[in-house]
Amino acid sequence: MARTQAPGPDPLQSLPKPRAPRDGDEVRSSEFKILVIDDDEKMLSDLSERLIGLRVEAGRRRALPIVDGLLVQVDENDSERQFSEITLNEVLALSSRRYDYIILDYSYASRTKQATQWNESGKPPETSPSNAHLLTIADLTAQARSHAARRDDRSARSVGRFFSQHSRILLRSFQHDRANDTLGTYENRLQVTRGVFRGCDVIDPLNGFAMVYNSDPDLRETMYHTQTRGRELYRVVAMTMTTQLVLTAMMQKLANQAGRLRLFRSSRSIALLVTFVAALATFVESMAGPLGTAVRDGEWSAVSVLTFLTLAGVVIGSLLLSFALERGLNRIVEDE
Repeated sequence: MARTQAPGPDPLQSLPKPRAPRDGDEVRSSEFKILVIDDDEKMLSDLSERLIGLRVEAGRRRALPIVDGLLVQVDENDSERQFSEITLNEVLALSSRRYDYIILDYSYASRTKQATQWNESGKPPETSPSNAHLLTIADLTAQARSHAARRDDRSARSVGRFFSQHSRILLRSFQHDRANDTLGTYENRLQVTRGVFRGCDVIDPLNGFAMVYNSDPDLRETMYHTQTRGRELYRVVAMTMTTQLVLTAMMQKLANQAGRLRLFRSSRSIALLVTFVAALATFVESMAGPLGTAVRDGEWSAVSVLTFLTLAGVVIGSLLLSFALERGLNRIVEDE
């Protein structure tokens, strides 16, 4: 009788759990817009579903992911390779949107080539000596720009702005142990990606060969070509790492938002306090003139009235100022 192995623990169970808001908290939500670009349809679908379910909270702020996907399709005829018309139209459709985080697969192959490489086609796996069969994000950018330029100037400008947007990027790439790899090292691919997304602030690296296979060519050969389910393993590990990096990016955005809001709210509170103190000083100064004149002219009844009004204004103003200081300082130092 075959033994059934119990399923192992879900690696995502170790992810940080969001803190539930305290009673009376007003949780303010903000969108965290994510774009996933991949040529693996299942990877794209599974990762998108997983990311949509993420929730990150810091104090009274919450980040909610909004996920778009771009499935890259490569058409291959003999030695000619180009991106499908559907893919280029999708890039054009997405070019008007801006994203906080772009999860990017660096290179792309046709579906037939993917199945052959991952030993899923029922035929002996094929190895490519140089990775020359792959298209890259630089190729996608160039073809998307040409495709948009053939449409009209407005489309060309839109695609240009898309690749210049200020987004954080996660670059996933599978750099094989090949001396003649035409795509170069992972570090070289990082530089190419920075050249494509010129407005990119930060690139989070995910080197599949190093992080999944420990840069061991024999282990990669066993799990990548020999096994029929090697792709499933790679997907699980890559998605787990990706999810951790996305959570970090979401938390950093919340921290930056809290800092900006605290500065804005503190400045407003301080401005109100200064205005109130100035108003109180102006009131006392305005009463001092008539009071001095009444004393000089010997109008003691007027002196009594003015003195009473001045003292009452100072007492009431002091009480209001104390209340305003307490409330204002609480707003300045409160936890966002």
